[in-house]
Amino acid sequence: MTGPHDAGGPRRADDPAQLSELLAELQATAEQLGTQLGDLGRASADAAAQRADALPSVRKILEIAPPELRARLAAAATSGLSATRDLADWLLTQVAPAPVVPEPEELPIDRPTAPPAPPAEPRIQPVTGTTWILTASVDNHLATQARDFSVIGIKERNRNRAMEIEQGDVIVFYLTKVMSFAGAVRVTGDLFEDREKIWPGQPKNPDIYPWRMATEKVVALPESQWIPAETLKDDLEHVQKWPAEHWKLAFQGQLRTVSAHDSGLLLDRLAAAAAQTVA
Repeated sequence: MTGPHDAGGPRRADDPAQLSELLAELQATAEQLGTQLGDLGRASADAAAQRADALPSVRKILEIAPPELRARLAAAATSGLSATRDLADWLLTQVAPAPVVPEPEELPIDRPTAPPAPPAEPRIQPVTGTTWILTASVDNHLATQARDFSVIGIKERNRNRAMEIEQGDVIVFYLTKVMSFAGAVRVTGDLFEDREKIWPGQPKNPDIYPWRMATEKVVALPESQWIPAETLKDDLEHVQKWPAEHWKLAFQGQLRTVSAHDSGLLLDRLAAAAAQTVA
């Protein structure tokens, strides 16, 4: 055991080699020191402090221990292992000083990796004009589909109504007999007259649908995805104008406008159904 003043001079708190040596000695004798200090607990506090100072292992540490650690050791004579841990912790800080912690703004931020975003569902461009519901037969709808929804026609007697439709308006298709919504188009051109036959119409009540306008497809559902109107009737404001048992009257006639609420509901449902088709 080296004394307080060996050939190399007094022990210093900033001498890593000597501190490492002391730490090794302290770790090797920790259990013994703890037992010894525990025995001292049966004596008076003053006697315990004096005898603790006299222990070889403690005396070596006290040569370089700071005053607050020396006082803690003397006061902790009844819990030697705890005092030993305190000394060991202090020695470690002297042998390997704690690294400088950067300022908070310099600390690297460990962000969890975000899961990949799910594929975006098809979205329908917001309607800036009016939304209409056009009632058509399945055969007429298929004829419109055959032309890639590039044109729609309004009945002869509905000319005045057709003149109210403007570019940017959206037209949602409601199909009779199957009572379902099948898609929507956006109006891209002005009203014009054309009597070329495109739509089969009704055999007993033929109509050439001469009042026409150019359109572009917004969403078109395959027949398997057509949305039954009955699943929406309780949520559509337009349908609430009729008695519940006669809700189908809401779609009699070829054309009617609907509220912004109904427009959003219909287009959201059509977009959701189209997304399922893509998936």
